Amino acid sequence: GDACGLFRITWAYWADAGKPTLPGISPDSPDAYASCTNDPHCAADCVQGYMRKFGQDCNGDGVVNCYDYMAIHKLGG
Repeated sequence: GDACGLFRITWAYWADAGKPTLPGISPDSPDAYASCTNDPHCAADCVQGYMRKFGQDCNGDGVVNCYDYMAIHKLGG
């Protein structure tokens, strides 16, 4: 589907991350997704929320690190 912002975040990814928003914007607002994913700080909060929820050792090396986070971000949790 369509993706927004610096991290190319889809609506489903944003929703799975807990629908973070900019201050003063409701998660139910029609522009909540686009305004967050196009803001570097809010988008980073979104990625962090997604990793907290879906973080795992994807390559089986016994460590959850940048390689795992990259795979999760690109391929999904």
